[in-house]
Amino acid sequence: MVAIATPAAFLPPLGASLATHTPHPASRLCRHPSSPRNGGGMASRRLCTMEAALEGAAGGGAPSPSPSPIPDSRAAMPPLAAAAIRAARTAGVRRMEVTFPPVDASSSASLSAVYAASVAFSRSLLRRLDAPPLTVVAPDATAATEFAPPPPHVAVGSPRRGAIAPAPGGVLFVAPGFNVDEYIVAEGVTPPGGEAIVVNGAVDKVRPGGGWWGYYPVLFYPEVARVGERYWKDFVEVFFVKAMGDGGLLVRVWPGDWTVWFTAGGGGAEVVWCGKERPPYPEVAKMLRARLVEEQLKR
Repeated sequence: MVAIATPAAFLPPLGASLATHTPHPASRLCRHPSSPRNGGGMASRRLCTMEAALEGAAGGGAPSPSPSPIPDSRAAMPPLAAAAIRAARTAGVRRMEVTFPPVDASSSASLSAVYAASVAFSRSLLRRLDAPPLTVVAPDATAATEFAPPPPHVAVGSPRRGAIAPAPGGVLFVAPGFNVDEYIVAEGVTPPGGEAIVVNGAVDKVRPGGGWWGYYPVLFYPEVARVGERYWKDFVEVFFVKAMGDGGLLVRVWPGDWTVWFTAGGGGAEVVWCGKERPPYPEVAKMLRARLVEEQLKR
């Protein structure tokens, strides 16, 4: 088994302050080099400070951004994810995606490391969910032995429809995708009316929108495309933490907004963008590079 990375290697130090980034006097929106006024296209929703968000929330008018918090440590992630799942349930969300970095951002994530981190996270998550039991679909037989209760509420890999007795609450998929069949059978093992939660499932691989030459080309994987349209397209990212290059994170903790955090500054973590829709990764990288250049010019 590959050792899991030390806690929060990709996060700012525990207790780090949230630095403020002085907004332009005429606006609560930042004017970074990539803003529309400087040739870019994302600044209409870029948030300069946490204070600006709180001010907007108290002042009425148009809905103000609600930044998602950074987990202080890896140990803090399951409780945050459980709270996000409960909030999403209350809002009627039945298909939920949970994603977090399984290893140190500076390390390559081997399959065994992804499994180990995802299993440990999922076990902790299950203990915190105040809901009817969930069927756990584990990535392999070894991982399955680490869950309770025992079968019939634990399955392995890509079980056939009807091969397991579904738990009343729904299903929890742990790190599916090593075998493409795990994506295909997921729909069949989700009980009608039950919820589905996927942990580190790389759902973007099977969401519609990849075109003929997406991760799974339609020409060669037509059933993946069909199940993506019927089932996987409905999954909502309720807890999402992705370490980005240039010292930043893309975070979403339901019901908060998508938030880009810059963590390479000397004064602590800082919000550089916040919005309702997930920004494309290249745009996140541009934001962080621009902010990193600003930080370097100050030194």
